[in-house]
Amino acid sequence: MTPAVIPPSQRLDLPWCDRKIARFKFRVALFMRRGMTEDQAKALGDRLSARDADLDERRICCECSNFQRSRTCALRLPTSPLQLACCHGFDFVKP
Repeated sequence: MTPAVIPPSQRLDLPWCDRKIARFKFRVALFMRRGMTEDQAKALGDRLSARDADLDERRICCECSNFQRSRTCALRLPTSPLQLACCHGFDFVKP
């Protein structure tokens, strides 16, 4: 039996489990440490939760451990802090 595929438009209506809530809170705190307001951080956290639900593999620089306060990349790669992109140097910030 194959699992049911839930269309992206309906994935956001599913309740969040403890793991998703913890990930959202971690992201909001990370983005605030990186200079965003709480509202900006929450909006971006919601956007990334939708990205995760859609199984989109693109990332943003603000999630990367190589992203620096100077808004540059420690690996000297081009940065786009809020633009979803694929990056061969991406490394998640770990809690």
